[in-house]
Amino acid sequence: MGELGAISAGGIIRNDAGVWVKGFVTKLGCGSILEAELWGVFRGLLLTWNEGIRRIQMECDSLTAVSLINGETGTNHPLSSIIHCCKDLLLRDWECTIYHIYREQNSAADHMAHLGQNSSLGFHVIDLPPPSIVSLLANDSSRETTARLVPV
Repeated sequence: MGELGAISAGGIIRNDAGVWVKGFVTKLGCGSILEAELWGVFRGLLLTWNEGIRRIQMECDSLTAVSLINGETGTNHPLSSIIHCCKDLLLRDWECTIYHIYREQNSAADHMAHLGQNSSLGFHVIDLPPPSIVSLLANDSSRETTARLVPV
């Protein structure tokens, strides 16, 4: 499961033009990076559902989290509870897909997760983009690329 430490998650809901709709940050306490990623997916899905949005494509920069949610996961996995909560949300009456994206392609959401470290414990919905994220939103929307070394 990885090393334990202070964890947070965050995310952004954007419309089909890449424009900010809502954001969230959540300071989770102590856990693993994978646990933070899974909580980010869960909180993002739940917020999207509660906003009445019924057609989404969720991008997640953790290939492990995406694989656990989209694949078969038994109850013996240490994070099976949160994984199954995500799976249950996917079964609701909506069009929802989750796929992997490199962190560099979604730097605004990554930035939101880091902002969670500075928030109070718990879940916080953010209606307007923080000033520190505006340029990242523009870069992500334009799909501006950054170099990344990928092992082959």
